[in-house]
Order: sequence, then C-alpha cells, then structure tokens
Amino acid sequence: MSLLPTQAYLARGVGHHAHQLVAFELALREAGVAAQNLVTVSSILPPGCPIIARTEGERGLLPGQILHVVMSRVETCEVGQRRVASIGLARPTDPAVHGFIAEHDATNQPISEVESTVVGLASTMLATSLGAPPESVGESAEWASFEGIEETQCISAEAHCEGAGQWTVAVALCVLLIRDNSAESQPQG
Repeated sequence: MSLLPTQAYLARGVGHHAHQLVAFELALREAGVAAQNLVTVSSILPPGCPIIARTEGERGLLPGQILHVVMSRVETCEVGQRRVASIGLARPTDPAVHGFIAEHDATNQPISEVESTVVGLASTMLATSLGAPPESVGESAEWASFEGIEETQCISAEAHCEGAGQWTVAVALCVLLIRDNSAESQPQG
C-alpha cells in the first residue's frame, strides 16, 4: 500500500488558555483536526495532488485517524508579543513534477512579510529543483514568478498574547489526505 497523498488542504487555528497544552488543543479544534492523530511530515507536495477547500477535505475525517500534516506552530505567553505561523506551497507547471510545502514562523513581524518569506521559501525549493542555480537563490517571493512555477499559496495564523497567565497557540497546516478509493473501483455484487 502506497501512502501517497491524493489531495491536500490548508487550515489554521488559534487557541487561548491558561495551560499551554489546552491552548494547542483549542488551536487544533479551530483548524478542524483536533480529533485526529497528527503525523508531521516534510515538504513535498506529490505530483498532481490538488489543493482542495478545507470543507471538502474535512469530509470523511474520522476520530483517531492518522493524518499527515506539514505544520507551523507558534506559542506565546508574553503579554503583547505577536507570533505568526505560516505555511506556503509552490506547485510546478508540469503536473508530473512534485511541488514543495514550506513552514515558517516569526515574532513581531507583519503577516504580509511572513507570508512573503514562506512563499519565497517554497518557491526557492521548487525553482532549484527545476534547475535554478542554488547560489543565485534567495528567500524572496520573486521566485514565485520563476518559469516552471504555476501557483503559490499560503495560510497564516497569528498568536497574540493579551493577558498575563494566558497562553496563545497558533497553527497553520497543510493537511495531506490519503484517501483509499479502491473500494469505489471494486465491482459490486
């Protein structure tokens, strides 16, 4: 059995609580994946793997299901501190080639800057895999326009601690779905 993801979707969540673990759980609930067992994986978007809407991706998830994710997680209990968790992806023009997913986080930076960086990271990984010389590559979102990159996307969540004794956790995820369609293709009868 191959564990090749057939679909993916982006999600985010933020949780606040006096206990760090509960704040993380609440962030996962808001992201729609608290009832699953999450396994973090690295940065490859399989060839031809479509990015679907979160509502479509959540259909059919089962409590306790093993779910593969690329996750960016930030947390803070420092009053006034802002932290951003971000996921970016870059998809190649050629559907037979894999894409890249990047995670990035930052403290006290505008979300727009964090998103530019994470898209730049994913685009840089894809551009170099398509032949761009590594020494010429920076962390700029300008790589998103590199020939061979069809699409980039990102999602971010911000943790902002507003009160003493309060944890805030934010997560941004790319959820990789491994759906077994073999039952649908089996003859009935």
